[in-house]
Amino acid sequence: MTLFKNSISITKVLFLLVPGIILSSNLGAMAQEVKSDYEIQQDFKKQYNEINNKLTEADNTAVVNEIIERVKTLEKNYTDHRELLNVALHPETFSSEMEDLKRRALAAKNQLATIEQQEEKLQELTQQVTSYDTRLEDLNKRTDSLRNAMQKSLNSEKQLTGMVRRYRESLEQRDELILSFVDSVMITYQKLQVETMQDLENAKKKARFNADGNALKMIMNIADENISLINTGKDLRAGDYLRMSAVQHEFKNMWDKIGDKLVEIYAEGDKQKAKENISTAIAEWNEEVTSKTWTSLNASFDSAGINLPKFNDSETFYQTLDSYLGESIKASEKGSGGTSLKNYKHFSSFWSNRVQADWTPYIIEANVLSNDQMATIDSQLATWASNAEPDSNNLLVYLLGFSILAIVALGIMLFREKKGSKA
Repeated sequence: MTLFKNSISITKVLFLLVPGIILSSNLGAMAQEVKSDYEIQQDFKKQYNEINNKLTEADNTAVVNEIIERVKTLEKNYTDHRELLNVALHPETFSSEMEDLKRRALAAKNQLATIEQQEEKLQELTQQVTSYDTRLEDLNKRTDSLRNAMQKSLNSEKQLTGMVRRYRESLEQRDELILSFVDSVMITYQKLQVETMQDLENAKKKARFNADGNALKMIMNIADENISLINTGKDLRAGDYLRMSAVQHEFKNMWDKIGDKLVEIYAEGDKQKAKENISTAIAEWNEEVTSKTWTSLNASFDSAGINLPKFNDSETFYQTLDSYLGESIKASEKGSGGTSLKNYKHFSSFWSNRVQADWTPYIIEANVLSNDQMATIDSQLATWASNAEPDSNNLLVYLLGFSILAIVALGIMLFREKKGSKA
């Protein structure tokens, strides 16, 4: 009987405990489910923040590509929990956060790709400057050596003449190298296409940029060296100064176009001061070579026995020639005979053999005379010839005039083709 009662008591206890156990089990399961939702939200936020931080710190496209793959994986793993995450991310949503992350990752990739391209161009520019600097230094040493040898020479006239010829050839090679440098820097810089100065600074940092190939230093050296050459040059002729003037003109054009950007790339410290120093040197170079050019041109016409009023700029030079030819044509129309013919042949010979054959490309490139002005002078020469020459020779004169025009055109084309091939 007692055993039976005890069994009933145990049954009652079990009856009372089982619901409690079941209820406790259900509550535990519910608690576990709430915890899982919370963990899902926290895990997503943690991974999202990690990706976001890495994206902010990324410094090359390879890293960004890895981040993009992580973004794709994150989106795939949590798509089924979008509703749960929408609650946690409110007022944002899972979709909007993922789209924003993908958009920023793609923007970072594009910007870093641009910076890496500019890094390559900066390195290319630096290497080019270094190469030109070395070659120019070698030519400067050769030129200085020849100049010193000429000044100290006690050799024969023939040996001295040979040194003068080599000296002038060395100067010409030097000028060609400077023009090549100008073309190269212009072309390479145009490839940079830097949109903002911050992009440029980032590219410089990534390229571990230094001043070993400093274009500003080379530009200043070129200007200073040319000023020295012009002031101390020996046995230079009008053609040499015209060539130097043409080189200076091209060099100044380069500086006017990209000088500001080159200062931003290369200048250390006071950028404005660096720009002013170079601009001043280039202006002094222009002043010196311009003065020598006009002095040598005046002397060339004088030594050829062509008496022209003095000229000192492009405008007065053309006006002087135009006036001289106009007066000569009028004199020939009055029938001055042999004198007019003699003067014509004298001027025509100098113009065709010296000006057109030797100076034409440089005269135009240095803005001493324009193509139209050269053509007008040739036309005046043809008119003068038709008046001065006997009628039987008129056809020959006209043919000569057309030949001269053809020579001028061919010379200009060859000169431009030569410059184009350097680029």
